[in-house]
Amino acid sequence: MFLGLSVGLSAQESVVNGVKVKNLTEVNTEYLEYSPIPFQNGLMFTSSRGKGGLLSCPPPESVGFSDLYFAPKGGNGHYGEAKKMKGKINGKYNDGVPTVVPGGARMYISRNNNEGKNVKDLIDRKIYLAEKVEDAWTNLTEFPFNSDTFSTCHPALSADGQKMVFSSNRPGGHGGMDLYMTTLRDGKWSQPVNLGPEINTPGNEIFPFLDQDGNLFFSSDGLDGGMGGLDIWAARESSPGQWTLLTNMGAPINSVADDLSFYSAPGGSEGFFASNREGGLGMDDIYHWEAEGEPLEAVVVIYDEDTGELLEKVPVEVTPVKINSPMGLVYGKDAVTQKQTFQTDPVGALKYGVVKDAEYAIHAEKEGYIPADRLVTTLELTKDGEYRIPLKRDKILFNLDGLVVNKKTNAPIPMADIVIIDRTTGERVPMVADGEGSFRVEIDCKHDYQIVASKAGFGDDTIDLTGLVADCQAGKVERPILRLPPIIRIAVEDVYFDFDKATLRPEGKQALDKVVTYLNEYPSLEILLTAHTDSRGTKQYNMGLSNRRAKSCMDYIISQGVDASRLDWKGYGESQLVNECADGVPCSEEKHQQNRRVEVIVTKFNEENVIIKDNH
Repeated sequence: MFLGLSVGLSAQESVVNGVKVKNLTEVNTEYLEYSPIPFQNGLMFTSSRGKGGLLSCPPPESVGFSDLYFAPKGGNGHYGEAKKMKGKINGKYNDGVPTVVPGGARMYISRNNNEGKNVKDLIDRKIYLAEKVEDAWTNLTEFPFNSDTFSTCHPALSADGQKMVFSSNRPGGHGGMDLYMTTLRDGKWSQPVNLGPEINTPGNEIFPFLDQDGNLFFSSDGLDGGMGGLDIWAARESSPGQWTLLTNMGAPINSVADDLSFYSAPGGSEGFFASNREGGLGMDDIYHWEAEGEPLEAVVVIYDEDTGELLEKVPVEVTPVKINSPMGLVYGKDAVTQKQTFQTDPVGALKYGVVKDAEYAIHAEKEGYIPADRLVTTLELTKDGEYRIPLKRDKILFNLDGLVVNKKTNAPIPMADIVIIDRTTGERVPMVADGEGSFRVEIDCKHDYQIVASKAGFGDDTIDLTGLVADCQAGKVERPILRLPPIIRIAVEDVYFDFDKATLRPEGKQALDKVVTYLNEYPSLEILLTAHTDSRGTKQYNMGLSNRRAKSCMDYIISQGVDASRLDWKGYGESQLVNECADGVPCSEEKHQQNRRVEVIVTKFNEENVIIKDNH
């Protein structure tokens, strides 16, 4: 016994993964001490002390019966002498593993009435509700789902007392002892529900505890990834009735031995557990644990890689990839312990809590930028005060201002039609210039563009824009000016003749006078006079008639001072009728008149900044 005590004192305190663990020597003995919970101004726990001599530390099967004890806590933080709790709560055989109903006047316990077996063992146990009358616990009543054919034990109440998780080997489980939940409805406990294969295994799941936040802690010898013996695990209710396993609590909470009876104070900064690990005072000892330090704050700043501009309203997804501190995973106050999405503030920053000794994946994505991904440690996030992530533009956007002008006069052309063609994507964006011929369009400088401008009364103009990145970044993109040549339309009526005549009528001379005006205004203009007849008469005769008509028009134009070299003529006879009045087709004189005509066709025009079109 004394040798064991000496070894225990040499390993009473340790710090691993930011958690300090200390053997609670004030309450531990060479016997079993476990299931500690703070109660009133002290500590309530289960112990097998005082029920027989255990100088040789025999195995649990021969340990005396367990009872509930209470150790008051002094002003110096140390616990005083532990005494057995009063009343019928401690019976003839085994009692322990308490959970207190909110208010402190009632509590549930496990009781074993089989002689020779301790309540720590996994057989023939039941749950009882006890009431406190003055300073003693009495009026024990059975939990409604107890049975004489299987065990129901280790009750754990939620903080509000409305839920209970307990352990049982009742039929229908996954093997060994399973965890079940029941809910208090109208003063009655509901039918227990197995917590499912995410939590329960073919082994044993025992000693549950529900903390202030609803996190579930329990011991298991069947879950993969344990350190040995019974390990303490944490789980969380992801949706009503659905439980997700969070983590093995790891060292120093767990060891290669049995670790059980986990308790966490509200806030998760400290608590207790029990273990029969090497270095203890006895068989199972109670340990106090304390998480060191507060969660760290990470500041992430998102900015434009090219301009340095701080980017606001950027969605940033933070996902814990690896948290080496199980305590931090469960109790990282305000820390990111599961995937969360934030948004940067007006100065491009976001702040969030991080757990020590962890790795986080950060994904930032903003329209117009290439998404950025980082895998960083807590140290990298916090060592310089802020962690900066640049976003590279997927699009280099630029507001391009253009202008449409008259190619001949340089005067702006209002309300011109514009088509912006993205030659990289094929997208076409139509728009209209304003009243001063200006237009603005947002372009991606990484793309190539073609701009086409048009306007009634003008020819089109096209500008190609390529290789814009450097100019955009320098803010020196040349303003595109589209110059539309005005269209000079020779709107000359056809010259019509009387039947079988080649003599110009007065209205015919007026039409040719307009042609003379254009010829005088534009020295490069050359024309062809084409003459036609109706279908009456022979084809040979009509061909000659058309030649005479063409020659008549040409002679008139020459008589007005136009050089003959700028003129040409051709007769077509009746070969190019404009209607159905061919040989043998009865037609009115008006329709025949439509075919007796001379047309004026532009054959050459080289005036700069001007486009000329005739009415043919």
